[in-house]
Amino acid sequence: MRNPDLDLPLETTAFGRFLLWLTAGLVFLCVLAFAVAAIADAQLTALRQEPRIVTVALPPNPEPAAARREVDDVLAHVRALSGVAYASLIDEAAFGALVDELLVDDTTEDAADRATGGLFGARMPLPRLIDIAFNPGAAIDLTALDQAISELVPGATLGDSGQIERSRERLAVLFRGVAGSFGLLLLAVIVIVVVWLTRAGLEAHRQTIDLLRQMGAGDRYLARQFEQHALAKALRGALLGFVVAISLVIVVIYAPTLIGSLPLATHELAPVHWVLLAMVPVVAALLATLVARLTAHHGLARLR
Repeated sequence: MRNPDLDLPLETTAFGRFLLWLTAGLVFLCVLAFAVAAIADAQLTALRQEPRIVTVALPPNPEPAAARREVDDVLAHVRALSGVAYASLIDEAAFGALVDELLVDDTTEDAADRATGGLFGARMPLPRLIDIAFNPGAAIDLTALDQAISELVPGATLGDSGQIERSRERLAVLFRGVAGSFGLLLLAVIVIVVVWLTRAGLEAHRQTIDLLRQMGAGDRYLARQFEQHALAKALRGALLGFVVAISLVIVVIYAPTLIGSLPLATHELAPVHWVLLAMVPVVAALLATLVARLTAHHGLARLR
């Protein structure tokens, strides 16, 4: 990582003075951007592994036998569908008690009401609810399911209780795409910066380059001077930016848990995410080196 002994005094130009710090700053931002994309990807993976819950509400039926038959028909139809993990009827007494908790003050409800499913559960007919859980990744046609259940039990309604999870999933996709694109944009900025600094170095050392050519130095040798200098500076800057950025990421992910607070990132990064983040400074340094070499070759051909 130390600068090699070069015949061109590149340390005295903008190419030598600013490449390290510009690379450090850009890699710092790049690692943070890819870290946000990795956190969003971990969140998205976790959400897609969760079962999707759909609730069917059947209208009240005063005839117990007919009501039981309707529930059995819906359960038989749903359980025959592919991708269904389970389907079960929610206990009516528990549902009535839940309604009472939301609508009735505890002081107005006596023990007899609690035993019969609560004030509202006893005096007002409540819909019968069936929870349906689909396996993660299962293809769900809610429109067709709603139509089929409506044909079995007229007046039945279908509600997707996982709409919040779907919104979180779309948000995670958006964050992953935006953050990943911003990280790639920063890598492109590194390329532009190296091109500009290499051209500035060529112009600043035009006379020295002419002298070395007169002494027998070829373009390949001269381009290697810029390549070696770019590798040393860019690698040091990339590692510096990476260490600062990854330290910040670790603090953001793990520090709240250590002090007993809720973590900002609800899902930890997978090993593949850490490996990809660790590759950022290496890719940035190699990219800067390759660009410096190609730009030097092109610039030396123009200086002939």
